[in-house]
Amino acid sequence: MAAPNRETAPDSGYFDEAVFRQVSEALSGGGADVDGILPVIREQVPLINPGPMLSAPSITLFAPGPEYAGYTDLILAEGGKVSLDDLGTDEVYLDKSTAEDLEAEIGDQLYLFVGSEATLVKLAGVVKGASSANFSFVLMPLESAQSILNKPGRINAIYISNTGGALSGAKYSDEVEERLLTVLAGTGLEVSTEIWRGVPSPASSLASASSPSPPASC
Repeated sequence: MAAPNRETAPDSGYFDEAVFRQVSEALSGGGADVDGILPVIREQVPLINPGPMLSAPSITLFAPGPEYAGYTDLILAEGGKVSLDDLGTDEVYLDKSTAEDLEAEIGDQLYLFVGSEATLVKLAGVVKGASSANFSFVLMPLESAQSILNKPGRINAIYISNTGGALSGAKYSDEVEERLLTVLAGTGLEVSTEIWRGVPSPASSLASASSPSPPASC
């Protein structure tokens, strides 16, 4: 999904988190075609490890709501399960490849840039196998991202996971899209359906509701 251009449209792409609750209520009782509904913030951000002075100029900040824990297992590179609930307010997880590129170790302080503003975050763990694609990410709870980005109560996407895997779940996409369009009528939000790629979660077909400005693609 395209990240908003913070310089030209600082609030572009964000909408009230209450829309997620409306979508969740509308879809949760509508059959067995949906098995996950998730509010998220997703942005492309630079990340710097000041120790060795290494940087990742554009990685995905992925910040899902607490519902994420219900259908995604996060496994540390050295073994053992963790969750977003284990993170402090300034702590993050990185994928293994990004941690290696930055030579980042547990406990390191990293600079995450939002526009020209730098926020210091602490690496709490390196996770593996969390993404359905070759995908570099920094992972934190939704509330933490809302605080860092100064977006209280706002999100920029809602992900809806269809029942089944990437292929078997795709057969529900048209039906889920139709139901979403009905729920979102008049909100100005757009819906796209695609295979869930580049997201730290199990692969699944999804429907994504997002602001049409700038155009969103999943």
